[in-house]
Amino acid sequence: WLSPEHFLLQGMLARICLHFGRLDRAVELLEDSLHVYAVPRAWQMLFDVKNHYYLGTAYERSGWTTKAIQQYQVFLEIWKDADSGFREVDDARARLSRLTA
Repeated sequence: WLSPEHFLLQGMLARICLHFGRLDRAVELLEDSLHVYAVPRAWQMLFDVKNHYYLGTAYERSGWTTKAIQQYQVFLEIWKDADSGFREVDDARARLSRLTA
């Protein structure tokens, strides 16, 4: 495992795993990153918030709809006042709408 000082690298590795279909590893890394309470996580707030979006995507692709919905809701609650035009925000809104329809 990466140490808390490597929070950013862990998130990047998780997104690479997600991209290449290594969903189990992506979920593991993203869940772990969201349980790290260290200074590097605080410095990387943008990546920290986006990890909820990516974890929702990994859950959704793994067939874990309830967990995906929860992560999209957390992500969108944090960015509730964000303007549209942010790819992840718009995508999370669309995915959440589809999953809860």
